[in-house]
Amino acid sequence: GDCLELLSVIGPVDAVVTDPPYGIEKLVKAYGRSARNIIGDASLDALEDALWIIGQTQVDFWALVFYSPRVSPAFFKLEHGLRYYGEVVWDKVAPGLGNPLRYQHENIAMFRMGDPPLIEPTFSVLRSYRCGDVHPHEKPVPIMRRVCEILSSRTILDPFMGSGTTGVACVSLGRKFIGIEIDTHYFDIACKR
Repeated sequence: GDCLELLSVIGPVDAVVTDPPYGIEKLVKAYGRSARNIIGDASLDALEDALWIIGQTQVDFWALVFYSPRVSPAFFKLEHGLRYYGEVVWDKVAPGLGNPLRYQHENIAMFRMGDPPLIEPTFSVLRSYRCGDVHPHEKPVPIMRRVCEILSSRTILDPFMGSGTTGVACVSLGRKFIGIEIDTHYFDIACKR
């Protein structure tokens, strides 16, 4: 379903860990050799609205949000009311495609609302080879597992679930998981995973 329609009816969660559409469709045109697109990737509007709804309906939580360095200025201008805490960087070890600047990393912004439990100590740079067999922005399970591990959260929400890697990480850690995905193709893949 559409997270903008469902977020207001979800019960309390302890954290949000999400890899939303990056708003870079105009920059990249499409992803991979099969020229795939991602629903909502034309702008950051869905992310801004989702974070605003989460901030209005949840209390005492962390939000860890992946974003592209290509849109850093726009990302930090989003109006959602969450308090910025810091950054973690995922080093993909191998650079992506593109010219002239080939990104080898992605950023993970950390937001804190209310008084959630403290995070576990972690390094600000996490390394793991990228993957993308199932989804153009698919994250490796070790990265999502580490991101979830630093949170002492029982229930984690991913409103832009994609192929479900956050859910796979949560299950491996014995955490409860709520995932929402608008694209039925990726939703079905996430459920199978």
